[in-house]
This record gives sequence, C-alpha cells and structure tokens, in this order.
Amino acid sequence: MTIALLFGCASTRSVNPQSGAVVDGQSQLDTKIAELGANLLQDQGTDKKLKMVIIPFSDLEYQVSEFGKYVSEGLIGNLAKTGKYAIVERALLYKILEEQKLGMLGIIDDNPAKKVGKILGVDCVVTGTFSVLASRVKINARVIATE
Repeated sequence: MTIALLFGCASTRSVNPQSGAVVDGQSQLDTKIAELGANLLQDQGTDKKLKMVIIPFSDLEYQVSEFGKYVSEGLIGNLAKTGKYAIVERALLYKILEEQKLGMLGIIDDNPAKKVGKILGVDCVVTGTFSVLASRVKINARVIATE
C-alpha cells in the first residue's frame, strides 16, 4: 500500500478554515503526518496487533536527512498512541542494520525492507520518500509486508 501526502507551506503561518485559528507551518506538518499515520494502516484487515518497524524517510536520491527522520518519528509517535501497533525501537533497527551490513541506502526497495523485517521479526516495514516542490512537500509512504 502506498499513500501520498502533499503538504504546502507558502508562509510560516496560516488560518485554519474550520476553526479560524492561526496555525504555523510546523503545526500543519505535524497534522499532516498524523493524518498520514491514520490513513496508512486503516485497512490492515486483521484484529491482531501488527508488529512493525518504521524506517527513516529519504529524499528521492535515497539520502536520509533530518526531515526524513522527523517524518518517521512523527509516524512512530502517532501510530504508537493508537495502541494498535507494536513498534520496534529505532536502536534495534540500527543494530541489526549494522550487524547485517545493510545500509539505509536502498532500503526503500521492497526486497531489502523485507529482509530487514524478517530479521527483526516484524509483520511490516513502513518507509517512504519525500520531495520538495517549490513551496510544497510531497511525502510518499509505503507499508511493505515481510511475508
């Protein structure tokens, strides 16, 4: 499953059309990341608690940046709050990647992500990319089943 999120931030402050409240760009981004998390796994089709790992998002050149880490951390926080998912800690992910000599480069593809998921014993891997287009940020997220 892939979900795309387009977030625009032409200025650092805007007005929420529903409430009339002034919302800064950071709050808009956090809101959009929360929406992405809510939509990402809504049709999981199972009652069991999914065990997952969320890998830092990369740009289109597969480089992980602070922004990519911010997006993945936002997803971790929002998905963990639901209580529906068991999230594997980032420290364990990095330890496994190091031990297996797997870099973050190329992890965006299904096969390396499935390999990491199987090593960690998770049901799925959540990852994605982001791109900056003028005053907009587009985030593509993927849920990769490890089976």
